[in-house]
Amino acid sequence: MIHIGKTYIKREKSKSFLCSDVIINDNKITLWFSIDTKYENYLCVNRADAFVMALLVPAMVFNHDIKCDDPISAKLKFFLSNQYIPTLSENIKQYHNIKIDSDTTTEPYKNCGAVGVGFSAGSDSMYSVLNNTKLTCKYPLTHLAVFNCVNFEKYEERSRNIFINNCKALQKFANRQKLKLVALDTNFYEGLHWRLTTEVVNMRTISCALALQGLFSTYLVSTPSFTLENFHIEMKTSVRFDLLTVNSASTESLSIYLSGAEADRVKKVTTISDYKPSYKWLHSCLGKTTPGRRNCCECKKCKDTQMILYVIGKLEKYKHVYDIKNFKNNLSRIMANYLIRNDPEATQVAKLINESHIEIPAESYKIAEQLKHIIKKQKEQ
Repeated sequence: MIHIGKTYIKREKSKSFLCSDVIINDNKITLWFSIDTKYENYLCVNRADAFVMALLVPAMVFNHDIKCDDPISAKLKFFLSNQYIPTLSENIKQYHNIKIDSDTTTEPYKNCGAVGVGFSAGSDSMYSVLNNTKLTCKYPLTHLAVFNCVNFEKYEERSRNIFINNCKALQKFANRQKLKLVALDTNFYEGLHWRLTTEVVNMRTISCALALQGLFSTYLVSTPSFTLENFHIEMKTSVRFDLLTVNSASTESLSIYLSGAEADRVKKVTTISDYKPSYKWLHSCLGKTTPGRRNCCECKKCKDTQMILYVIGKLEKYKHVYDIKNFKNNLSRIMANYLIRNDPEATQVAKLINESHIEIPAESYKIAEQLKHIIKKQKEQ
């Protein structure tokens, strides 16, 4: 059983905390969302929505029913109980069909009517910003959101330092685009020691949006390069069923939508390549670099993005964020990867290369054969 206690506000120096004392198998922890005190009124108190969403996946994995002292928005509880939980437990053997025990409320939470999107400056979120700042868009953005809720770092302090540095950098981008930036911290990593990362990415992100129901009336979730054609329910790649997650997460006052589900990585990078702010701000990196500075240029996402830009003839525009000279010097080696990789992103890039009739260096084929041999030996060991 997971018992989510009543939510309350705690203030400490310049920060306000939306807290709940949570009991998990007789162990009590205090989970919180934190924001600058001047934005305290944005926090959604007296509702369990945000904490239920944050704890839902661990509860299903470890077969814990959830009991809440505060009510849950009726719409959210209905979709979670009748759509989301049954569907996942039916299709993922590690998930259990748990119950949520709580009162409900149909009263909308009073908010500022803001429209937000999670922003990291990657191609997915950059695409969302471009599409939702146009004069013709249905939900024009007012806020960029930066949430520290899924910590891939081993140590909480290091992860929080990265979060703080990213907020400082992205604030500059927001100012230049005449948008506001809202930053929300959490203690999910130090409070929840379950080893779940990719399984909870968007659930944790959405929990942060639900914690800010005093601000947002609309929140956009930038989905990665898995398009609707790749919809699939499996534990390790929860992004493949983003459509189900997002359609189960709205409340009476907050509407949550997918952004970018119609476009794969190639289309997104191609689209933003005409968006001038991306030339200095595109941050594709999986490493520890900060937005607005040079990417690591070596991780898989960096290489994929550089290759797309190279093939469409736009790489030179990104000299501030990529080491173009290094990319070209290692073109044969990088190109070889697309002859052997079979993940969705690599398949998209390989298709672009073939359709663009880009000449693949002869050396790439030799390197690809060497890589295949190495991979085969590794599998045999």
